Amino acid sequence: MNSVRRGTKSGFTLAELLVSVGILVLLGLAMSLVLSSTVDLWRGGASRRSTHEEGRAAVQELARDLESAFPIEAGGQPPAGFFAIASPRGDLLLRFARARGGKDENPLTREGGAGTVGGGYDGYHVAGQGANPQKKYRAPGGVSEVFYFYLASEETLWRGERAPVGGPGSFFDPTAVNNVAYLRSTGRVVSRSLLAFRVLFWGPETRTWDTAVDPRAGGPLVTWDSTSSLDSSFFYYNDPRAIALGGGMLPLKVKILAFVASPDAGERTARLARPLGQADVELAVNRGEGFPEPEGGFPYLKVEDEWVEYSGRSGNTFTLKKRGALGTTAVDHPTTRTDSQGATDPVLVRGGRVFSATRDIPAAAPMWEGD
Repeated sequence: MNSVRRGTKSGFTLAELLVSVGILVLLGLAMSLVLSSTVDLWRGGASRRSTHEEGRAAVQELARDLESAFPIEAGGQPPAGFFAIASPRGDLLLRFARARGGKDENPLTREGGAGTVGGGYDGYHVAGQGANPQKKYRAPGGVSEVFYFYLASEETLWRGERAPVGGPGSFFDPTAVNNVAYLRSTGRVVSRSLLAFRVLFWGPETRTWDTAVDPRAGGPLVTWDSTSSLDSSFFYYNDPRAIALGGGMLPLKVKILAFVASPDAGERTARLARPLGQADVELAVNRGEGFPEPEGGFPYLKVEDEWVEYSGRSGNTFTLKKRGALGTTAVDHPTTRTDSQGATDPVLVRGGRVFSATRDIPAAAPMWEGD
């Protein structure tokens, strides 16, 4: 009788099982770290792309309009021209006329109907008589009005355009452009994440773009009035040389500066770590990493409504070079603020990226000797 020998089955020991489970856990953690790093990298790239698109849109669109700036005779009502007003809060309103392209390059579509402008036109159109009046639209004349409006409290830039120049609702009408609701309703949003938006002008005696240089010493201008007779803050207000140009005084060059906030709240944003007095020259934050170095960058930070310029950073402390920079006023800043609802929020210190462009104004005529 043959005996049957059963084979023995081998298995994992407890130690082997523990080692296997440990390896699986380590692999899982490694994969989790890789995935987390990949997601962070993707978010950072998306944030940088969004910031780049915001800055490029704000700068390039205005640059294209400025290249087509058109000199307008100042005799109309309201007086047309090239105007820029900047407020101490950082608000900006820029208005000018620009040459239109496309169908307006054809004389038939550019001037069609222009001969009947005096026959009852009111604004854009005239309504015919009878039971079924037909609206006849005015010819655009190849020129349109453009405005750029930056509201610092909302960090938003609007652009508006209309044609023909003049008439009811004109952007050159002070009663219209002083109405923020009107500017909102007639314009479209270009950007909603601009910490600052500045436009500098090169006049006949300008020698540098350095805003620390006074215009009397060759520094740039921050306002413009092509008539030289409407805005008393304009450097050449009531200057006989400017008035002799007949209202056609356009800047020779324009520099655009757009300071774009990062859409990622964790990037270049920190909390004020200790109160900042009006005369303090050091600013402490809870986290200083991620802010740009002053050399070769844009060495400015925004603390509530005040801009500060810094010359260096050591850890979480910035050394301040100038308080109340970019036209703002130096004030005291606590570490927290309480709103009208009783909620307490930390005071934020914000940085960003700067986008700039400089454009010559082809339509600008020579002014006087020395320009």
